[in-house]
Amino acid sequence: LPLIPVSQLFEVARGERRGWNLMFYPTSEHEIEPEYLQPVVKNPSNLKGYLGTPDMQAFCCSLTEEELSAEGADGALAWIERFRHGTNNSGVPLTESLARANMRWYEMKAETRADLALLLNPNLRLFFSRFSEPTFVDQRLVRFSAKEGNDLNLSTALLNTSISYLMVEGNGFGRGLGVLDLSATSLKKHLHMLDPSILTADQRNNIVSLYEPLLSRDVEDVADELERADRQAFDKAVLEAYNINTPLREVYDALLRLVEIRQTVLVDYSDD
Repeated sequence: LPLIPVSQLFEVARGERRGWNLMFYPTSEHEIEPEYLQPVVKNPSNLKGYLGTPDMQAFCCSLTEEELSAEGADGALAWIERFRHGTNNSGVPLTESLARANMRWYEMKAETRADLALLLNPNLRLFFSRFSEPTFVDQRLVRFSAKEGNDLNLSTALLNTSISYLMVEGNGFGRGLGVLDLSATSLKKHLHMLDPSILTADQRNNIVSLYEPLLSRDVEDVADELERADRQAFDKAVLEAYNINTPLREVYDALLRLVEIRQTVLVDYSDD
């Protein structure tokens, strides 16, 4: 297969683990200026489809307090001040426990926002969810941040082919309750995808066009998803574009077998 490492097109990392949610994910009343708020997906179960919708906002500010003052950002300054003398659950001041190298204690870097996200422990629904704008995602998700020159419409479609799902399955292993246990580090090192650079303009446009109908609906459990006419038309076009002669049904059967094997690998400790 004409494959490339996903890391050629995306920065791959685990979702945000900044700590102290009360500060970084404001839910109480505040007057933080809109420019210091960014979308975030905090609950992975809220991702239902190929287009992801954020469910919260995150406090995202990389300016110094002096710069904020010069900008007249009184709301952001007041929010920082609210937590300046707070402590974490172990009694350590937040100004210490949240300190990171090359970061302010109240900072969450915009560079860690995702263009796409993958569940860290997917079960019967396999999919990469894309956001309409760069979005912070929870640590229970793997973030994919597009590198410069990435044709995001095409690469998103290619990541959501059944070929890619086979590779995702091969990157993890089954664990309790049959979920797929993935590692962001392993995905960064080992996950491959179909090479978008070898497609002609017509092939590229055809694949993107046939992927579009999937965007308007929720993702179904994999066995049901593979029976959808829009899914089959899309996957068939991908196989044809890459001259992959394996029948579509064989690809689907292989994917279903991997999922079935994972689902049956349940550890039984009842006799211990």
